[in-house]
Amino acid sequence: MRKGCFIIIVIPFILSSCKSDIKTIYSNRIEILQSFENITIGKRGKGVNITFYKDGLTNDYLFVEKNVLFYEDTLALINSSIQFNLKDLNKSFLVQDTDVKDYLQYCLKKMGEYKILSVNSEFKKNGISLELITNDFVILYIPDINAIKNSQWLSFVRSSTKLDENWYWMKYPVPEDKTISK
Repeated sequence: MRKGCFIIIVIPFILSSCKSDIKTIYSNRIEILQSFENITIGKRGKGVNITFYKDGLTNDYLFVEKNVLFYEDTLALINSSIQFNLKDLNKSFLVQDTDVKDYLQYCLKKMGEYKILSVNSEFKKNGISLELITNDFVILYIPDINAIKNSQWLSFVRSSTKLDENWYWMKYPVPEDKTISK
């Protein structure tokens, strides 16, 4: 009897917490777009990858987290591939390659504030400009749903919950038959 009561109390709390996080991200969507549009950020172990996209070109940077006590600079660049000048992105404090680490630290801080695990702009040319993944949900920014030509992706978006004409969300992890893949 007590288990059933516990489940009845916990499930609405989890759902309301998830929706609260979605509302927080959605209410700050302008800042999120300014920070993360045309960028992919992913973490694997101690590695952090940030990729910038511009007109079919990519700048890719791989950092590793250093475990250094009492030292604020905890990221070290270990690899990069550069195809365009970062000034072309029109991000106010991202002017040259040496600014990437600072920008990544800013983005990781923002991701932490919004409980975002990864940011993905890789599918922009296919109509999905921004994908934000948290522990509980995926949020998509789609400027024009008609730009999505892949029927599987369109089905995925249409099965999501619509926040407005451009923003959608779905519970995460996404069922395998509804995932976006290249």
